[in-house]
Amino acid sequence: MTTMHPANNVHTQRNPNSGGVNQQVYDSRQRFSPYSPRGVDSLSAIAGQSLLNDDTKRPFKIKFPMEPRDIVMNLSKYLLDNEKTEILEYDTVYYLNILERKNSGKPLTTPDGPDNGGFDNDKGEYICDVHDHIAYRFEVQKRIGKGSFDQVFKCFDHKKQEMVALKILRNKKRLYKQGLIEAAILEKLKQSDPDDKKNIVRIIETLVFRKHLILSFEMLSMNLYEFIKMNNF
Repeated sequence: MTTMHPANNVHTQRNPNSGGVNQQVYDSRQRFSPYSPRGVDSLSAIAGQSLLNDDTKRPFKIKFPMEPRDIVMNLSKYLLDNEKTEILEYDTVYYLNILERKNSGKPLTTPDGPDNGGFDNDKGEYICDVHDHIAYRFEVQKRIGKGSFDQVFKCFDHKKQEMVALKILRNKKRLYKQGLIEAAILEKLKQSDPDDKKNIVRIIETLVFRKHLILSFEMLSMNLYEFIKMNNF
């Protein structure tokens, strides 16, 4: 039985009726701990700390989740130019790498990609680094997969306090439409398997961020290539 995961991150679980071939069994549906060390560390590093308000020069305490307007009014120098208006489109900010921006010692600039205001490369792929935010909620940990139409990042969801795999589609109109179809199919499969017995990766939600359609999945432990390699192909 095969469990499909985006961008070649396909997770498998042994079929107990496989007739004695490759008897080594690996449970790839082992979930990552919902409380990621990195996620917890980043929260504790920020929570309760204070930075000076841009205008009043008085300390402003950082405590997520936060109101977007509070961040704009008190910490605007740690926002990219487009973020100063973009952030107001969100009801709540669950994560923003403010302290890392402050302590980096580098000027705060957008990526230098040729498209989408600098956020996309010439293939329409989203440009981001470790600890960048996605939708003021997800903290990028690392890229774990790349396909022809998308990238997949291991991220910490600061709203739900769990690791997820974010599939970020390329910024192309046709891929956006195809991604919506894929999401609809995965939602249908999830609804048809309420007890999670069919070994199909569980989609969590979909969102749009900076013109990219994003599909959020449960974080599984191994991709299909590593699994079949472990079992001598």
